[in-house]
Amino acid sequence: MESDKSKVTTNSIVKSIGLVLIGIAIGFLVILGYQYITTIPPTNFVAQEIAITKEAKKEEFVNPMIKLPYYKNHSWIKLKGIEELIKNQVEIAKKEKRISSGSVYFRDLTNDFKVGENELEEFSPASLMKVPIMIAVLKYAEIKPYTLTTEILFEGPKEANYSKVDPKSFKSSTKLIAGNLYAVNQLIDIMIAESDNEATIMLIDFLDREDPTFLQKVEVDLGMVIPEGIAMNDNFLTVKRYASFFRTLFNASYLSDENSAKALNFLLNTGYGFGIRQSIPSSVNIAHKYGIKLTENPSFQLHHFGIVYHQKKPFLIGVMTKGNDLESLKGFISDVAYNLYAQVEIQTNNANNGYLQRDLDD
Repeated sequence: MESDKSKVTTNSIVKSIGLVLIGIAIGFLVILGYQYITTIPPTNFVAQEIAITKEAKKEEFVNPMIKLPYYKNHSWIKLKGIEELIKNQVEIAKKEKRISSGSVYFRDLTNDFKVGENELEEFSPASLMKVPIMIAVLKYAEIKPYTLTTEILFEGPKEANYSKVDPKSFKSSTKLIAGNLYAVNQLIDIMIAESDNEATIMLIDFLDREDPTFLQKVEVDLGMVIPEGIAMNDNFLTVKRYASFFRTLFNASYLSDENSAKALNFLLNTGYGFGIRQSIPSSVNIAHKYGIKLTENPSFQLHHFGIVYHQKKPFLIGVMTKGNDLESLKGFISDVAYNLYAQVEIQTNNANNGYLQRDLDD
C-alpha cells in the first residue's frame, strides 16, 4: 500500500494509462512490419505433457500444487545456481551489446525461493499495463456481477486521439468492428490475446463511467501508483513490482479463486509465440504477457512475463529489456527462459520429490 501522499487524481491516472498504452501504438505498427525469426534452436527437452482437458476446471491454474493430481509429487527442492546463471546471462548480453540494459526476476512457486537481477531498474511497461487493467475489471465484477456480460458498442477507433496523431493518417490495427456490440469479457480476451489497444480504451472508459475512482483504487491496492505528470515514454515500473501481479493471480490473493482463474486463462491465450513461449515445450502451459515499446533513436524496450506450469515445479519469470535491436532483445529473453527451464527440468528430475505446504506470504 502506498501512502495517501502518493495517490494521484483519477483523471490523471486514466489519462496516464491511456498515454502509456496507446502512445505505443505507432511503435506497434512499425513492429508488426518486422519479420520474426526464431533466434534460438528448437528445445530438445522431452517433457511429459500436462493433461489439461476440456473438462478440467478453470480454477486448476490457481495454485495447482494443492488442487491437481499430477502435482502430487511436485518438487519442493531449492534450486541451485539460478542467481549465478541469471547474473552471467545479463552481463554477457550487455558485453556483447545484445541489450543495453536488462532486468530478470525468477520465483519458484513451490517455495519461497526468488532471484532478481537489476530488479529495481525502471522501465516503460507498454502493453504490460493491460494486466492490471484486466485485474481491475475482474475486481469490479466481484462487486457488480453484471459486469462481464455487459455489452458495449464499438463506435470506431479512438487510438489516434490518445496518440495525438492525425486520425486520417493513422490506421488502427484493431480487429473490432465499428457498430458491433462486445461483452466486457470478450473485450478482456481481445485486449490480452491480441494486445488490442481499442479494446483497452473501451474497458478503461467502461470503468470510468461505472466508477471514476475504481481503477485508481485497484492500482493503489496492487502497490502500483503511476507518478503524476508522467509522459508516455517515461519509465516507472520495475520487474519486481510487475512480477507481483502474476503472483497475486497465481495465489488468488486479491481476486477470488474464480476470477483469478479467469485472468490466468486469458493470459494462457496470449497470442505471442516468442520470448518465454518460444523456449519452452508446447506441452507446458504458460500464462504470459509481453510488451513492446519503440522509442527514439530508434531503440526498443521488450518485456515478457509468465507463469510456467512446469509439471514438477511451476515458476514465475519476468524479463525487461532495453536495446537498439528488437531481434537481439527477443533472443536474450528466449535464452534466459531456455536456460532457466533447463535447470528446473534437470534439477527436479534428479531430486527426490516431496510435498511442502507453501507459506503464501512474503
